[in-house]
Amino acid sequence: MSCTTASSGLRSRGASFIGVPTKCWCGKKVDLLVSKTNENPYKRFYRCKVAQHKNHESHIFKWVEVSMAEEFDKVGDRIEELVAEVKVISKEIKAMGISLSERVEKQKAEIEELEEGFRGSGVEASCQCSDGGFGWSIANLKKLALVVCFAGGLTTLYKKLCG
Repeated sequence: MSCTTASSGLRSRGASFIGVPTKCWCGKKVDLLVSKTNENPYKRFYRCKVAQHKNHESHIFKWVEVSMAEEFDKVGDRIEELVAEVKVISKEIKAMGISLSERVEKQKAEIEELEEGFRGSGVEASCQCSDGGFGWSIANLKKLALVVCFAGGLTTLYKKLCG
């Protein structure tokens, strides 16, 4: 038998097995065997268990190299799909990063504006607790605001990526 007739039995039933077959159209397991003919010595092929015991031409027969070539084509197609998907996701992440950067810059500007307002008014921007506890300076408030903005941006990014 030649490679061109690798799945002729399948066509008669209208079935199509692309790649490595695991079951025949009849539902029986497919075995991997080695040819012992003079035409194809030691050439590996897939064959239905039923066809091994009876001469059933309509059961699956397929050369291994044909199956492997089809498998490689399927994997190559899937890789191309995944690369395209990664490109789309990459663009979306980049756009979200730009948006997040713009938000952070806007928040920084607002903090600077508040800071200037405190400086110009002569009001001391710190908080002393009545029990002598922790006091907040403008620098600490600025750091806190940046952390909150950054955390909010990361939360927004996470929600967009994970749905």
